[in-house]
This record gives sequence, C-alpha cells and structure tokens, in this order.
Amino acid sequence: MLHASLPPKVRVIVRLSLLAVLSGVGRAYGQATEGSIVGTVRDQQQAVLPGATVTVTNEATGLARTLVSDATGNYEASHLPIGSYSVAAELAGFKRTTVTGVHLAIKSRPRTRC
Repeated sequence: MLHASLPPKVRVIVRLSLLAVLSGVGRAYGQATEGSIVGTVRDQQQAVLPGATVTVTNEATGLARTLVSDATGNYEASHLPIGSYSVAAELAGFKRTTVTGVHLAIKSRPRTRC
C-alpha cells in the first residue's frame, strides 16, 4: 500500500490538500458570470409577432447572438456575459425596432420590449 510507505506527516498534508481541492469544486460551479435577456416582440398595436428575428449585441465587444421569437412573440437569449447590450427585432413588413443600453448583471434577466 502506498500510504503505509509515507510518513504520517506527509499523509496528513496529502489529505488536507485533497480536502482543500475538493471543497472548492462546488464553489467554482456556483460562480455564475452570465445572465439572460428576455422579451416579447410586438407591433405598433401591441400584437405579438412570432417568427421575428431578434439580434442581441454586446455593445462593448460587438459580439451578437441571433434568435427567433416563438409562437407567442417571446424570446430568450441565455448564458450571455455580463455587460451592456442592444436588442433589435425585425420581421418582413414591419419596422425594425432597437432597444439600447440593456444592462445585464450576474444572474439577471432584464425584460425588453421590441
């Protein structure tokens, strides 16, 4: 056996080191650094617009994510890094709408209306 050949002091150090490493694993998974932007795409009469193309753009980096609103006009862009975003929605036959300055904090879910 390996532990029988190690001095007691070394075994204690190994056990404490292993305990320290394993106790930090849960914390690493719990440290979220992202959030989600949700919303509903509506026309000027406030009717929902399913199938609209929604583009969520990080205003600092320019990185964009494009998605499509569901049957009830809703959309969700999840797992976004924190920061400031713009959200644009467009659908053939309707005017493009853009909302800027959507602030995304850790684990937040700001709601926008396009």
